[in-house]
Amino acid sequence: MIKVSFKKEALKTIDKLKQAPPPKEIGGVLLGYVYDWGIEVETLTMPSKSDISEPMGFTRKAFETQEKINLAWKESNGTKIYLGEWHTHPEDIPTPSQVDKDMMLSAVNETEMETESLLLLIVGWEKDWLGIQEKLKEINSVQLRCDE
Repeated sequence: MIKVSFKKEALKTIDKLKQAPPPKEIGGVLLGYVYDWGIEVETLTMPSKSDISEPMGFTRKAFETQEKINLAWKESNGTKIYLGEWHTHPEDIPTPSQVDKDMMLSAVNETEMETESLLLLIVGWEKDWLGIQEKLKEINSVQLRCDE
């Protein structure tokens, strides 16, 4: 079982998203570290100007976000990496749509990256959903562990 931990700053970002839910879905990427014990999420990037937000969908445009990923990697000497995606759902308790599942399966199998799995965080108004997508497998929900 893979353990996932969120740093305090990442949790603060998630809390801010819950305080004033936008009328349209928004999203970004998860950045952090992979250790022997599991995955640590340090940062959630905010949407870029070119991203497309709709009431029931979010499309992230790669260019601006890739610059953020590259900068994090460079500034950390290659230790802070892309860990996956996050977006909001306009519901109290979110669940991944088939579009979400297909996107994650495609991403993990087609993206060149430093890890064998990707995270998907869906932020709801009351609760969040966290899943892990491994190569050639169904996406599985995982339990959120919050470290101070």
